[in-house]
Amino acid sequence: MISRGLTGLALGTALALAGCTNTVKYDTASAAKPVTHQVDVQALQQSTSSMINAMVSNPQVQAAIQSKRPVLAVYGLVDFTGEGVDINTLNNDIYSELNKSARFRFADSANLSAASQQQKLNLYDLLESPEAAQPLTKAVSADYLLIGEVSKIIRTQPTLKETFYRVSLKLVDPKSKEFMWEEKREFLKSQKKIVYGV
Repeated sequence: MISRGLTGLALGTALALAGCTNTVKYDTASAAKPVTHQVDVQALQQSTSSMINAMVSNPQVQAAIQSKRPVLAVYGLVDFTGEGVDINTLNNDIYSELNKSARFRFADSANLSAASQQQKLNLYDLLESPEAAQPLTKAVSADYLLIGEVSKIIRTQPTLKETFYRVSLKLVDPKSKEFMWEEKREFLKSQKKIVYGV
């Protein structure tokens, strides 16, 4: 049985690293109240499940798994929102969809967690630089690494501030030092009219 203890993978480090600043001024007297959109875990689950299906169906991934079942290290999603997103449920769904595909073998998650802590990996490097995955995949004898994040994106216009949740997943090929596949989706979380933003 596949171990599903993914949520402990450097999560504290991720949250510590995930600070962001946004300077927006509001006219509290005249600005409209924020409009909040329901972004529940079910919406995020549907998105991650769909993304895994898209990954397995990708032509480049299909070519890589056509004649063998490569070993996949599933780092899973990391919560960068600081808002307590149910990452455990999302990561379990990722494993479930991957199991349904029957196209991969899996690196042991306990070994993956231990290797990650031992190497003191920088999560930003791991998410943005394919070559950063090489020591981790080598440590657990994996062919590929699946990693992603749930982050909060704030966009401002002269009269509007919008906050989004962004879910992204990346399949890393450490040998070619490339992202073999990647996808991201966004969900509008809230809107608020503002006087001006910087």
